[in-house]
Amino acid sequence: MTFRETKRGPTLDYISPEELHDRITDPEAKRRTFILDVRDQDAHCGQIVGSTNIPMTHLMESCLPFVADGIAKTCDVAVVHCMMSQVRGPRAANRLYQYLQQKHPQCSVQVRILTGGFARFGMMYHEDKTVVKHFVPDDFEADVGLNSIV
Repeated sequence: MTFRETKRGPTLDYISPEELHDRITDPEAKRRTFILDVRDQDAHCGQIVGSTNIPMTHLMESCLPFVADGIAKTCDVAVVHCMMSQVRGPRAANRLYQYLQQKHPQCSVQVRILTGGFARFGMMYHEDKTVVKHFVPDDFEADVGLNSIV
C-alpha cells in the first residue's frame, strides 16, 4: 500500500517505530511532526507523547478537514496509527492523503502509517516516558493479546 508521487505534493508511506522514536526525540523534527491516533476504546492503554487522539469515526464524520488543513500549514510529516495499523490507521492515512491531494496539492506533507501501530511502538518503548505516556501494562496486554510484555 505504498504510494509515492514524483512531483511536489503529499506522499503516503510507512514509518518504522524506530524512525518515529527518532523524530519525537529530536526537538526540531518533533515540532514539524503531527501524530494522529485514531484508536477509540482501545486508546486507554497508553499514548505516544505528543499524539492527538481522534477516534476514526469522529475523524471521518467531521474532523478531517480541520485536521488536514492544520497539518498542511504546519507539518512536514503526519504519522497516523491505530492499535496495530492494519485497518483504521491505514484507512485514516489514506483519507488524509486524498484530502491533502485535493485541497492542498502543493503541500509536501509526508503522510506516514506507523508500522505495527501503537502495539509495536508501545512494546518497544513503553519504559521510555519521554515517548510513551499513561502506559497501563495490564490493559495493553489485554488489548494486544500478549501474555507478557516485560
